[in-house]
Amino acid sequence: MPWWSWWLIWGGLVLALVGMLAYFGVTLFRKTVAAAHELGELGDALSILDAQLDELAPDRTPSAVFRDQAELALIVEGNRNARILHRQQRRDARLARGKLLVRSTENWTPPHA
Repeated sequence: MPWWSWWLIWGGLVLALVGMLAYFGVTLFRKTVAAAHELGELGDALSILDAQLDELAPDRTPSAVFRDQAELALIVEGNRNARILHRQQRRDARLARGKLLVRSTENWTPPHA
């Protein structure tokens, strides 16, 4: 193989490398510009949401740290009574459903073969 063929091979490889790097550089630049544009739109949307923050925020209950202890005791007792009532209602519903099942099977006769 003559000496000038090595120059052609390496020259072609270097040109291919430079072309590949240029292609990847342009692609990366376009993606960076698109990401910056989307980031700007996100900033605009966040500024709109920030302006409407008070309207969009749900009503928050006041912190229990700043409430009176007697008031908190009443709230806890009310919650406890509500849970007891809910459990009793579920228990009554289960009993009614069970009684309905038992009554419906009392008069049941198996089919004759």
